[in-house]
Amino acid sequence: HMLDEATQTNWNGILGRIELRTEELFGIQGVSAGPVPGDPHRLRIHLYTADAPVARAGAYLYLESRALAEARWAGSGFEFVTEPAAPLWDEFHPTLLRLVMEAEIGGVIARWDGLVALRDFRAQDGHFTINGRRVFLRGKHDGCVFPLTAHPPMDEAGWEKYFAVVQAYGINHVRFHSWCPPEAAFAVADRLGIYLQPELPFWGDPTKPGVEAFLNEEGRRILIEYGHHPSFVMLSIGNEYWGDSTPRPRM
Repeated sequence: HMLDEATQTNWNGILGRIELRTEELFGIQGVSAGPVPGDPHRLRIHLYTADAPVARAGAYLYLESRALAEARWAGSGFEFVTEPAAPLWDEFHPTLLRLVMEAEIGGVIARWDGLVALRDFRAQDGHFTINGRRVFLRGKHDGCVFPLTAHPPMDEAGWEKYFAVVQAYGINHVRFHSWCPPEAAFAVADRLGIYLQPELPFWGDPTKPGVEAFLNEEGRRILIEYGHHPSFVMLSIGNEYWGDSTPRPRM
């Protein structure tokens, strides 16, 4: 990963599309989506924006071409209340909805258009549940080992091939050992109904100078960039954090 060669090699550099573009200073930086606890039919959308108040905003949720729900502005985002018959997302029925939003921020109209879903994944009474039903995670470990290319796929075709093999073995959950996959992985997992667990890119001693601040900011960036994907069900702070076993005097 970023610090050593313990798995494949040092993971450094830039992959995928690289571009330089001009944008307005104020806009929607990213979106995260999740349910009101215990009610997958109430969808909360959080907007990550620049440091400027949102003057006005509107949002629409669509199932194919049909408007599914009316949004209510809730201070930092929206809340949708959908009908009880609205389709929920899980590994067997990965139904996706289109979210379209516009917000006036700093005098500029910003727009966000992407896919989200109704789903409630949580730990409940010692078990994982999806939409109130107990789910068994048949998972695999992915240590970012891609020997033919030395890097993970950056396109959806590569991840469609990867997840097709995963599903052929009856696996419904992938843990990304101390790394976070690219956008293409989340998009394909959304369509196929795969539960994903990205991790912050670290193992070792978190008390080293600068480590905690970096991980906090990296976790925030991951949530901003990928937090709207229904396949993104868990986030780990990393792998094998080292502790200090030295006895401490009692105060």
